[in-house]
Amino acid sequence: MAISNFTGSAQLDAGIITELRGKFVETAYARAIMDDFCRTFGGHDFVSGSLTKTYDRLGKITAGNLTEGTDASATTLSDTEVSLTVSERGIGVLYGDQLDVGSAPGNRARVAGIMGKGYADWVEQKLLDLATSFTAQKGTSGATADEDLLLAAINAAEVAELDGPLFAVVFPTFIHNLRGVLGNSSTTNPVFMRADVLSRIGPAMTNSYVGTLFEVDMFKSTNCPLDTSAVDRVSVLLPMHAEQFPLRRLIGVPHEGPFAGTPWDGRVTFERDESGRLTEMWATGDWDVDAVALDWGVGMTSIK
Repeated sequence: MAISNFTGSAQLDAGIITELRGKFVETAYARAIMDDFCRTFGGHDFVSGSLTKTYDRLGKITAGNLTEGTDASATTLSDTEVSLTVSERGIGVLYGDQLDVGSAPGNRARVAGIMGKGYADWVEQKLLDLATSFTAQKGTSGATADEDLLLAAINAAEVAELDGPLFAVVFPTFIHNLRGVLGNSSTTNPVFMRADVLSRIGPAMTNSYVGTLFEVDMFKSTNCPLDTSAVDRVSVLLPMHAEQFPLRRLIGVPHEGPFAGTPWDGRVTFERDESGRLTEMWATGDWDVDAVALDWGVGMTSIK
């Protein structure tokens, strides 16, 4: 997340502002695993001067035989387009002065941490919701999340020629079931810890990492979406590759005004309302998410 920090009132104590922003940022960065991957593998993008940006996905090109002396026919390059349009999102709290009297020290920081978790979860949910739109879907309603489901998804990804390595973000019950079958048999060299990736990752990757099974880094998240039955959870398998990472998160950047040039994502602001004896605490963003290619990922449906 491109966290930006401002205050809407000079009446607030600078030390309190710094502490509250810090707690929000700490919690948000540690929570949003999918945004971490999106940022690391090129899925973050920015727009200014417009609310919409269009992405092209080029079609596949295949080779064929040529005959000497005969004119060859070139393949017409095809493409599909996906447009993202940013919109405002956010989370706010009215923090009354009585809370400063009746609560333990550090309560404002705890509230800021809760806000960070709520904002990060919303980002995470919107990205993980896209798992239900992928063309390749494995598992069925009411099915158990197990080794066979994971292997079927891996096979689908490999047959579709997704560039590896692969990673999966799954509901915790999926991990629980795999542990019951496989025990502690994961490898100790996760792909995401490679030197070329390690320098770019955030704490959410490390916090959510469970193990590496069948050359797939496994991460857990309670934000995996419900399917249409509202009974099952949809986990996702994706390529850890900049050229084939299917998800995009477009973030608006104001080109004028007090926040000009700063990505509008997790903008932490505070406004004092003296007549109400309270402080408004806000975290806002201006962004959108979508998949630029529906065949660059695999959804995995199982009972929650």
